[in-house]
Amino acid sequence: MTASSLPLSVRNLTISLPYSGAPRTILQSVHFDVQAGEILGVVGESGSGKSTLGLACLGLLPALFRVEGDVRLNGNNIREIAEKKRYRLRGHVVGYVPQEPMKALNPGMTIEQHVREGLPASLSKKEKWARVEYWLSQVGLEGTKHILQSYPFALSGGQRQRVLLAAALAAEPEILIADEFTTALDPVTRYQAVELIKKQVSQRKMAAILISHDLELVARSTDRMLVLRKGVSVESGETTDVITRPTSRYMRSLLALSLHFTPREPLSLFPQDSIGDAADD
Repeated sequence: MTASSLPLSVRNLTISLPYSGAPRTILQSVHFDVQAGEILGVVGESGSGKSTLGLACLGLLPALFRVEGDVRLNGNNIREIAEKKRYRLRGHVVGYVPQEPMKALNPGMTIEQHVREGLPASLSKKEKWARVEYWLSQVGLEGTKHILQSYPFALSGGQRQRVLLAAALAAEPEILIADEFTTALDPVTRYQAVELIKKQVSQRKMAAILISHDLELVARSTDRMLVLRKGVSVESGETTDVITRPTSRYMRSLLALSLHFTPREPLSLFPQDSIGDAADD
């Protein structure tokens, strides 16, 4: 399969920042592909370059960063297209779930406005309302009328994180990039959120990248893995192979420090909550 026919293709991606007169390399010659209907897990410790990689795939890095190499979304080099076209790609072609919901959510917008924002303009007001309610229920936020009119400050961290997931999936993107999106979720909700993404990948042939420090979650949820250490890819391949036959000392160390990987039954339903349950998240 050629790079032009892949949802996402990254080649020789190197990113650096000016630092005390000399550039500081954040990512070094990283390359990978993500195919339709596939989930790629990106793991590594803090400072490994995981989040920077996600932002680079979205074309969201500040101008201060020096970027070399190719990042292609559906064959479009993200670095060579105009910002106006990049803006259109985000949300509709590629959805993004950031790790800090309070920074991502507009405090002056209601939850309903956040989820509705990325919906197709061709939908009627009634259709948009129905889709917003549907996706909020899919991420376990019931009592939708109350939540729809609420503002981000009224929700818990876990609820805000689920709003971001609902907003990203409601736009039905071809590619989803989720950066540490389970951090604010309790263990049960965490795995159910991943099951929801897996369902979309399976049903709509969406491609997905899960960026996480949670090796166990990634091992159980992805088709392939990319392991970063200090900006360098030290392991890449089928998830089963990376977990059972690691070739790098770093990956073996991560496995030794992590929980065992006994398969679990998928959890099918979210615990239903409302604003009043915020303290439980």
